[in-house]
Formats: sequence, C-alpha cells, structure tokens
Amino acid sequence: MTKRRLFILLFIGSFAANISGQIGINGWCERNREFNRVRLYLAESKSDEANSVLKVIEQKQSQNRSDTALCIYNVFKSMYYYQKGNYEQAVNYLLNAKTIWEDKFNVLDIKYLELIKMLSDCEKEMGNTDAAINYLQETVERKDVLFEEFEIYGRLLGELAELYIDKKQFSGVEDLLIKADAIMNEYYKKGSYKSYQYRVTLYFLLMETGKYDKSIQIIDEIMPVIALMDNELNNMSYSNALYGKGVNYYMLEQYDKAEPYFKENIHFCVEKLGKYNKLLESGYLGLFKLLCKTNKEEEIDALLPVIQDYYKQNPNDSTYYHTIGNGADNLMDVENYNKAIELYKLQLPIAERIAGKNSDIYYVACNQLSVSLHNKGKLLLDRKEYKEAVDMLTESLELQQKLGITYPQTSLYLEEARGHLK
Repeated sequence: MTKRRLFILLFIGSFAANISGQIGINGWCERNREFNRVRLYLAESKSDEANSVLKVIEQKQSQNRSDTALCIYNVFKSMYYYQKGNYEQAVNYLLNAKTIWEDKFNVLDIKYLELIKMLSDCEKEMGNTDAAINYLQETVERKDVLFEEFEIYGRLLGELAELYIDKKQFSGVEDLLIKADAIMNEYYKKGSYKSYQYRVTLYFLLMETGKYDKSIQIIDEIMPVIALMDNELNNMSYSNALYGKGVNYYMLEQYDKAEPYFKENIHFCVEKLGKYNKLLESGYLGLFKLLCKTNKEEEIDALLPVIQDYYKQNPNDSTYYHTIGNGADNLMDVENYNKAIELYKLQLPIAERIAGKNSDIYYVACNQLSVSLHNKGKLLLDRKEYKEAVDMLTESLELQQKLGITYPQTSLYLEEARGHLK
C-alpha cells in the first residue's frame, strides 16, 4: 500500500467524526449512518457503491441543507473521483469543501489541514507541481494560526519539502525538513518509520546538494534509531542508510571508507530482505562502480556473476545497463582497457534489448567500446606489441565505420602498427 493510499484511508476514517463533533446539527445521526456507509465503501475501494449512497445523500440535502453535511459530502465526493482517477473533479469538490469550511468553520482544525493536503495530492497526481506547492505554502505561511501542535502539520511541511526537491528548488528545504522531523518526533514512538522519515529525506537532500559530510552526520544519527525496530520498513531504511553512507564517501573520493558500507548494505539486504530484493539494484550499482574505480579486478570478477544472476531473476535492463556501463567507464578512467572492453561488450546486447540497434543508447554503447579499443590499441602500440595493436585498432575502426563516425588518430595508429609488421 502506498503512503498516499494509506493517507486517504485514514482521512476517510476520521473526517466525518471530526467535523460532526465540531458543529451539532439536527438530523446528523441519520446522515452520519449514510456517510459511514460511504466511508466503508471507499475504504474497500468500492467507489461505485459509495457514489450510489452519495446520490441518496444529495437528494436529501436538496430538501434539508446543512453546512456540515454539505462539506462532508463534497469531501467524500472528491474521494470517489480520486479513486476513479478523475483528479480534476476531485479538486473541484475539495475546493467546494474548502470554501464552506473557511466561511463557516474554524480553520484551526486538523481536518482543515487534511483537506489542504488532499488538494495538494490531487494537483500532484495531475502533474501540477506548482499548484500542489501553492496550497501547502499558503497554509504554511499563515501567520494568524498556530498549526505546530498538529501531527498533520509535520506531514504537510514534509510533503512541501519533497515537492520542492522534485523541482530541484532547494532553498529553505532543509529548514522545512528539520521542522517536520521535530513535529513527527513528538507524535510517534522512537524507532517507528514516521519518527524519522523526514530525516531520511534530509540526508538524501544533503547528498543531492553536495553536502556529503553533513549527510553522513545525519545518517550516523539516524541509524541507531532505525535499528530500534526490526521490521521490513525499518530494514529497508537501514539498508538505504548504509548505501547512502557509501555514496557520500564515494562522492568525497574516500573509496576506502565507502567500500565497507556498500558491502555491508548488500549483506544486510540479502539477509533481511531477500536475495533478489529491489534495493539490491542500487547496492550492486554502488559497489560495482567503486570496485571498478579502484581497479580491484579479482573482486570485479567475483561480483559480476552475482549481478548477472540477480538480473536474470529480477530483470531490469535499464539499471543493469547503467551498472555495467558505469563500471566500464570507471575502468577506462584507471586505464584498465581490457576489463573495460569486456564490460562494454557485455553492455551491447543489453542496449539492444532496451531500444534496438538503431537507438541512441546502442550508439553510445558502441562508441564507448570503440574508444576503449582505440585506447587499448594505442597502449599496445606504445609497448611495441604491434600485432595485438593492429587487432584492437582494426576492431575499433570497423565499429567507427558502422557508426558513421571517424577518429582520425585510429587510422594513423593502425597504419603505424602495420608498418612495424612489414
């Protein structure tokens, strides 16, 4: 179940009770029973059944209108459209509810914030990130209302931070996450996911913005908290923290410190989450890149079949392609051309499966292979190993011709190597 789906169910379960307690209306009990039926249907994703009851409620409201019932009706109607994937209509009904609430009720209320968050969620589903941000930002900036006492306000701040991160707008986001984390810590047991979820977002933000030392500091603070509870969600978070620490040290070019965290992450993930868990994609990518960067050929040879087995059981050619390609690129950087050539050749059929031989991705893979063959050929020429140089340079030139490109130096080196064989 997604976080958003869980949020909607929780919202359905508590909205009517909160608003009905806020204002007493004659005849409420009858409507409450009907709304309760709607709530149960929506919780079971029986949206058509829920809508049938809402139509009955709508007919009764035409005879005996109440602001309370009308507000709840609009919220539940929006949930019906949300489940149908009609987010535009969902927004329309939520705006109706928002107008009624602001006019008739107290905005200093938890469910008002829930309503604002639902509006933001609907806009996000439609790809309207700016609109989603505006609903949250407008509420955050209210100076006449103190929302800090509410748990939902922490979630609202965290959601706003994540939306800004999605847009690569990082100014002020760190403060939003710190405030969100402080509020959530007041409400949830230490070690539960919600007690630390925004610190996870924070250390990823710090990684994204190049603050690697600070990100490591946050991870060090959070790991003992995550370890307090042994469950799947916390195990996933712990695995991500190990990986994040490895990435931070890798980006700091402290490869000796990064390696044990990449390895521990893989070991932990296999033991706690399973041999083919999805999180191992990033784990294998990180460790393989590092081993190639540090030119540890024996360990590369030991890890490669493990990665190949993983992707046979858990196919994802895109990540597999990047894992092999990033490793090959790093081997090129350390001038291990033999191993780079081996990996680029392994990458070619993956690229073909992804997009075909006429695709850009296949072209890039072929070009990288051609460059690595060229570099190896030049190295062999310098070593006066002329026959081997001819073989490498010829293969590079043939690839260039297939791609319709020319590296003049390849032909010159090939001519020189052939001259030495005469």
